[in-house]
Amino acid sequence: MQEKIVHSIVTSSSKLSVLMDEASSISHTSAMIVHLKASVDGATPEFLFLELVELESQRAKDIEEALLNCLDTAGFTEEWLQKNWVSFVSDGASVMLGKNSGVATRLTARYPNLFTWHCMNHRLELAVSDAVDEVQAVNHFKVFLEKIHNLYSQPCEFP
Repeated sequence: MQEKIVHSIVTSSSKLSVLMDEASSISHTSAMIVHLKASVDGATPEFLFLELVELESQRAKDIEEALLNCLDTAGFTEEWLQKNWVSFVSDGASVMLGKNSGVATRLTARYPNLFTWHCMNHRLELAVSDAVDEVQAVNHFKVFLEKIHNLYSQPCEFP
């Protein structure tokens, strides 16, 4: 199914946006999730899950290499990406959007027409987090809820 979708995107020369996020599992394994936004068969552009990729490390160079390998394996050639890859979206972590050597900086050096963007959902989460930290009433309420959770999440012990 993925091959057909990628083939359709490639043959129609649809413009491609790549949305990427990274995470670490409980076992401290790093991974990145890659989504695409593209038009399939000339329809309205859609978000498509491409791959969940385990990362060797969380360095920008390794993340860039893993992303490009993921796109290549899926069927996007270097030549096609030069012409049709228009945007790269990720969280605002310095490894992703850092000015000097972040993934976005490395990608724009290779793909000069690439537009890079800090994901609006991640920006909103940061703004809400900052607002919550500033409002003491919210902090007190949060502590209250945590105490209730801790109380009721304890296992029942019978004598």
